[in-house]
Amino acid sequence: MSRPASSRLAGFETRELCPGSFLHTRRETRRKTSHFRVSWISDLGPSIAKRCLVPACLLRGSRSHPSIREISRRTEELWGLSVGSGVGRAGMRHVVSLHSEFCEDSRLPGSETVFEDAIDFLCEVIQQPHLVEDLFCEEMVQNEALQHKRTIEGRIDDKRSWAMQRCIEETCPDEPWRFHEYGTVEALETATPETIT
Repeated sequence: MSRPASSRLAGFETRELCPGSFLHTRRETRRKTSHFRVSWISDLGPSIAKRCLVPACLLRGSRSHPSIREISRRTEELWGLSVGSGVGRAGMRHVVSLHSEFCEDSRLPGSETVFEDAIDFLCEVIQQPHLVEDLFCEEMVQNEALQHKRTIEGRIDDKRSWAMQRCIEETCPDEPWRFHEYGTVEALETATPETIT
């Protein structure tokens, strides 16, 4: 279902993906690639480290592409679609996102198109993840938690950023602002399929 964009989204077409989720698109044929980003926004807090695991787990498989290998195969079929995840902060808000880049339809040979298939694939990854008994696989969650723990621990290698974060933690001990966008190693220790699915 499509509807014209509101005045605040001039130039965009809005489509409802599922109840409460809307996709805003603006086609530009001047570009060689299309970009797609889905963001989940919440308050900063002690449990944000677990939220950081969700996009990585989503990229491990979907209902019809239940493994990384099958996800990779599907991205190649979609003219080398690239997909990744990220975390960030916007003021006092925590932003977790999935992003993708793929070839613009106008650049493909003949009458081939990839835009709709790419959007459908990414929506499937988000809305129909590969679950075992309605939960993310235990091994997958533990692997992603270990990887994220290494990322958190590796922050100390960037001395300037590390010093700035430590300064914020010391000067704002009772404010949500003190939490780094990656969260804490302590919060990851309680990450289970039940807590992140």
